[in-house]
Amino acid sequence: RRCVFGSGSVLQFGYCACDRDADRYQGAEYDVIFFDEATQLKEQWMRKLAACVRGVNGFPKRIYYTCNPGGPGHGYIKRLFFFRRDWGGGGGGHPPPRQCRRCY
Repeated sequence: RRCVFGSGSVLQFGYCACDRDADRYQGAEYDVIFFDEATQLKEQWMRKLAACVRGVNGFPKRIYYTCNPGGPGHGYIKRLFFFRRDWGGGGGGHPPPRQCRRCY
């Protein structure tokens, strides 16, 4: 579940199927996180993992979400991108609204 490139960059794949899985990422640091089918994840899990998007290097920190309507995280994604609310006061790894873009 991990690819290491010659430059030292690492592409790590993971999953989150229960609360205990989300806890495994506590303390980790990532430059970029991709959530595939984000609406199938609980809001609590996405917030916990988004807090791991941090670090001191110059690489821009980002979070990408792919999703379809429905699922446990639907309301959170809707608030985050369509209503532009629930940014957690700037915490939790989420960017302020002016830095958030929607792609269709």
